[in-house]
Amino acid sequence: MFNAELLWPIAYAIAWLRVSGGNSVLPPWVYYQYPQTGNLLRELRDVPCNDQNCQYCQTTHDPHHELKKYFGFDDFRRELDGSSLQYHIVYSGMRGNHILAILATGGGKSLCYQLPALNRYYCNGSLTIIISPLQSLMKDQVELV
Repeated sequence: MFNAELLWPIAYAIAWLRVSGGNSVLPPWVYYQYPQTGNLLRELRDVPCNDQNCQYCQTTHDPHHELKKYFGFDDFRRELDGSSLQYHIVYSGMRGNHILAILATGGGKSLCYQLPALNRYYCNGSLTIIISPLQSLMKDQVELV
């Protein structure tokens, strides 16, 4: 905070946080003139602080809250042992981890990539591109019939 080089980036980051969301982007000239602004925003918006009293983290970084917000479901699909593969996959995706998830047909894979993508879009306006072998899946399902 006492570093003079960070005063403007901090000011831009704080100003942008109040209007940030899916339809708001930080002007490119700010990134160019004050590149530290992007790092500050990532730390403030994308990394959970793990403070039990942080309302932002309890909502935006909580997979259950985001599931209810975007899809209206109270809980993720449960396995026979009571655990939820969907929850763990979404949780990892919301943390920005690389994931390889293999679920059976009808196992809820779409939710596993849609929810982190929606969350990331809300937090920082990120675009997510999904490459899915839908044509192969359709071919497999037709051959089973």
